[in-house]
Amino acid sequence: VQVTQTADMQLGATRRPRSLAFDLAIDCAQPATFALKLRLPWWLAGAPLITVNSSPESAEPVPSSFYCLQRTWHHDRVHVELPRQLTICPLPDQPETVAFMDGPVVLAGLCDAERMLDGDRDLPETMLTPDNEREWDSWRPGYRAIGQERGLRFMPLYEITDEPYTVYFPTRSTPKLG
Repeated sequence: VQVTQTADMQLGATRRPRSLAFDLAIDCAQPATFALKLRLPWWLAGAPLITVNSSPESAEPVPSSFYCLQRTWHHDRVHVELPRQLTICPLPDQPETVAFMDGPVVLAGLCDAERMLDGDRDLPETMLTPDNEREWDSWRPGYRAIGQERGLRFMPLYEITDEPYTVYFPTRSTPKLG
């Protein structure tokens, strides 16, 4: 049995992708019956899309679990899309100090000093919005602060090399409308 995984970069997507996607090619010299278990991560933000040879599976969104594909495999293709969303991760002993994550990716603010952010800690989109910038055919993963005294860009922590950044930000709640 040979299983080959490739990332689906969702090139050419006209809208910023809200899921991480990958493909699996399962090749067996002879048909073989076994269970292929797909890990559903803790950050899952809804029902995953799972197809086998373009036929959809009925995947239940149970984060931090496995989805089992039990079947006879030969030359099959599995496509998986894991929806993600912007979330806030507060410090355990200081809930007003938060970090931002885009699915599994930690975001860092490009600044050299502590900055206060205003917004609703239950709704991270009141503080950050996607840049919606493309580089050639791919969407860039950055965000920018909104509704703040000064502008601030956020990038995946793994992309930052030689510039100052901050991961945790003190926040000040703004009144909820409605």
